[in-house]
Amino acid sequence: MTQAAAQPTIVKYPRTLVVDAVVNPNAAGAPNNLGGQQVLTVPQDADFEWWWLAAFRTSFNLKVQVQESATTRYMVYSQSGNPQGQGNSAFLGIYIDLFAGLVSNNGAFPQTVPYVMPAGRNYVHSFTDLSGAANTVELAYIGYAMLQFQPGAGGGQSSS
Repeated sequence: MTQAAAQPTIVKYPRTLVVDAVVNPNAAGAPNNLGGQQVLTVPQDADFEWWWLAAFRTSFNLKVQVQESATTRYMVYSQSGNPQGQGNSAFLGIYIDLFAGLVSNNGAFPQTVPYVMPAGRNYVHSFTDLSGAANTVELAYIGYAMLQFQPGAGGGQSSS
């Protein structure tokens, strides 16, 4: 009698992915050299299951927009009818205090349903400063790395 191959097992372990940026005064989703845009790359070793989002910022007058590079989808959309990034009144994102819970208030925003970020995927964070002063920002994506293990594959080695 033949046995079916064992299915891979998903093992989760805690992981935090961090985006750090210093946003120059009046930067509007500017390239990296102006401090308005940063890229978060999910490590290649495992998909990331995102559960919580926490933020630190020096001013609340800051907007953030996140775009997944592989699909070019934005995480926040405007209902004003202005396309993303077009025209004088283009949608520049959401105020950071509405996007993430502040660490200064001992709070992180939970995801209603965990969001899985595929291994190796890039997420472009565009920051727009409205304060007129430099703004230091840190976003912490808190969740789990999801490693696949093949049972009986010689010492529980990862198959990814």
